[in-house]
This record gives sequence, structure tokens and C-alpha cells, in this order.
Amino acid sequence: VESNSKKTNFIRTKNGFFRLISNSVKQIDKPNVNSDLAEQTVKNLIWATKAIEGNRNLSVILKHVENESDLLVWLIKKMSMIGRKKYAENKKAVFDYFASVCQFLSKDIILKNLLNIVYPMRMAVWEESKNQTESGKIYVKVEGKGNVSLNELALDVLDTVEDRVGSVFLLEAITKVNDKLLAKKDGATSSRDKTKSSKDSFSNSVKGAVGSKRKAARMSKKKMKKFKEDWEL
Repeated sequence: VESNSKKTNFIRTKNGFFRLISNSVKQIDKPNVNSDLAEQTVKNLIWATKAIEGNRNLSVILKHVENESDLLVWLIKKMSMIGRKKYAENKKAVFDYFASVCQFLSKDIILKNLLNIVYPMRMAVWEESKNQTESGKIYVKVEGKGNVSLNELALDVLDTVEDRVGSVFLLEAITKVNDKLLAKKDGATSSRDKTKSSKDSFSNSVKGAVGSKRKAARMSKKKMKKFKEDWEL
């Protein structure tokens, strides 16, 4: 009882709960983080996410910290940024986190953070689409499955997100992420005309494949997955 009391008091101290989460995020953000450490840290963050959703008052402890007043928004944003980096184990940790939390977070919370949730997964699919050779794929070990490509993991997470928010919202989010990725590509290549052409081509392909929001909503999961796989920039 005394031990539990000390833990509770620590969480209730100013920024105590935030420090627990912040330290976990820093562990995940280390280059090529150890897979076992990453797995345990992700479990800690999943527990913290459940705690935050169960008691939204916990968010007030983040007041005046990093210009963010909502702890859950801050956490999802941090994990999203880590998932955009180049290290495979870090990406896997982020994918595992989002795959889990998107199963229990409310639809409203997922929609509020949808762009940050979708971005690292869409980016992984895009990066792999640039290199179609087997040697260009990045694999990570998944318990019970062996070696799995990051692309496959990313699509699995997007399937989970689609189940929670529907095809329409997911397609809109992916379109916005594509625009951001194209803008970065444009900045790197200094080729505005090429990017505009790519944007127009992508826009037309979306309109042709989706047609309307009603049609998008009727798309089967199998067709939706194939559609996401074919979205190359």
C-alpha cells in the first residue's frame, strides 16, 4: 500500500507524470534503439495513453510545457516525429504504439490527431515505393511473424485506423500527407513544375479511384489496401 501511495503521489506531483512519459519518448527516440527496450517502452507509453484518456485532467500538468496544453496531443505528435526518422527499430516502435492506441482511443481523439498518426505510416509506404527491388525493402523482426517489411507494418496500422474512422477520413488524411511529402520533394529538387504535375496526376487518380465520398465509404478493405499500396509519389 505504501509503495502504491508513493507512486500515486509521484504522478500527482508537478510534471511528475509528464517526466515519466517524456523519458519514455526519449528512449524511443534514440538511434537504433534496442528492440527489447523499445518493446517495453512502448508498453509503458500505451499504459500512459490509457491513463490520460481515462483522466483528461492529467493534461493540465503539461501547461506551459513546450507550448502544448494537451498531453495526449503532445505525445502523439512526438511519436509521429520519431516515426518519420530513418531508423527501422524506431519506426517499428512508433507503428506498434499507434496500432495499439488506435484500438481504444475514442474516434474524436483519433480524428483530432489523424494527420500526425497517418504521416509516419504513409511516409514509410512512400519510401518503399521509390525502390521496388527486394534489396530496397527494410525488414524488422515481429514476434510470431518473423521478418516483416516496414511497408507491411505501416499498411496494417492504416487498416486499423480505417476501421476506427472510416475510409473517407483516412483518404482525406493521406491526401494531405501526400501534399506535404510532395512539397518537401519540391523543396529538395527545386522542380515546381514537376511537383505540380505530380500533384495533378495524384489528384486525378484519387478522383478516379474514389469518385465521391459515398463511393469511398463503400470500398472494401481489400480494395482500400490495394489503393493505398498503389499511391506512389
